[in-house]
Amino acid sequence: MRALDPYSYYRLQAWHCWQLGAAGSSFWSFSDNSGVSCWNEYLAAGGPFSPLFLDPQGVTAGKQMEAIRESVEDYETLAMLRQAIEHARAAGRNAAAVRRAETLLAGAADEVLTAPNADKLLWKDPKDRTRADVVRARLLEALSTLE
Repeated sequence: MRALDPYSYYRLQAWHCWQLGAAGSSFWSFSDNSGVSCWNEYLAAGGPFSPLFLDPQGVTAGKQMEAIRESVEDYETLAMLRQAIEHARAAGRNAAAVRRAETLLAGAADEVLTAPNADKLLWKDPKDRTRADVVRARLLEALSTLE
């Protein structure tokens, strides 16, 4: 699991969900550390699979968990823009800004998911891991113009 790219495997899940019209997503394991310390995985027969580093002293978020958090924030940004578009349209505000926001929202997931090698799940695969950040910034900018 540690060989999987946090960007492609974890962060982009929300973008896939948005593209498909899904209302939710989940990860199958937050606690499976294969019975060994996540800080020394060489003893594990298989796994660990948790995006967290678990030990008796506490829980530490790994890059994978941070990517999950960012993924949730990405989805929420998409949903907030969709809602702002609906409210702005209903209120008859700035039709040009609404059209620009609609166009951005309609193509946002495709822009992120069709970036070169975005579909490659291994960390070693070269790719632009900034695309989701760039698109989210544009979504937030559009959101601010509709308020």
